[in-house]
Amino acid sequence: MNRGIDERTDMYALGVTLYEMLTGSLPFPVSDPAELIHSHIARPPRPPHSLRPAVPEVLSNIVLKLMNKMAEDRYQSARGLRADLETCLRSWHSDHQIAPFPLGTRDRPTELRLPRKLYGRQAELQAALGRVRGGALELCLITGAAGIGKTELVSELARPLAEHGGYLARARFDQQQQAIPYGPLLRACRDLLRLLLTEPPHAVQAWRQ
Repeated sequence: MNRGIDERTDMYALGVTLYEMLTGSLPFPVSDPAELIHSHIARPPRPPHSLRPAVPEVLSNIVLKLMNKMAEDRYQSARGLRADLETCLRSWHSDHQIAPFPLGTRDRPTELRLPRKLYGRQAELQAALGRVRGGALELCLITGAAGIGKTELVSELARPLAEHGGYLARARFDQQQQAIPYGPLLRACRDLLRLLLTEPPHAVQAWRQ
C-alpha cells in the first residue's frame, strides 16, 4: 500500500481483535490467503453493530476507526483511543447507554509525521486506471529527475489496483545497471511472478496454461 509501518499498524491489529471480541467472528472470514490480503487492503468490514445489534454504535465506530485503511484516519495514539473508551465507560455507567460523541477529539500524534498522500496527480492516476479497467492494454513509462516522486506516484497505484483484483508490475531504469539487456523488463516480470505465486494453486495453474 506504499505505507510505512508504525504504531498505527498496531491500532489496526487492535481493531481486528476488538472486532472479534464484539461480534464473535473475524472481520473477513475467508480462508484463501490472497483473498484475505485483498480484504484487508481494499474491503471495508461490516460494522460490528450491524452483526450484533447489542453492540453500541459508538463502540462500533471506534472499531471501524481503528481499522481504517488509511493510517492517517486511524487513531494516532493509544492515549486518544483510551480517552474515547473512557468516555464510553462513563456514559455506560451513568445512563446504561452510550450517547454519540465526536471521536478522536483528544487524539494527538506522538511525533511529527508527514502525510504520505500525493496531491495534484489524481487526474492522471484515475485516467490510467479507467482505461485499463475498460480493457485497454497499457505500458506506462515515467521519466524525470531523481527525487521528484516517480516511485511514489507509481506506488499509489497499488491500492486501487488491488480493489479491482489487478496486479502492479513495476521496475526502474537504473543508470548503474545499463549493461543488463532488457533489465527493467526482466525485473518487472519477476515482480509480477512473485505476485502470481501468492495466488491459490488453481489460479497459478491457470496462469501457467
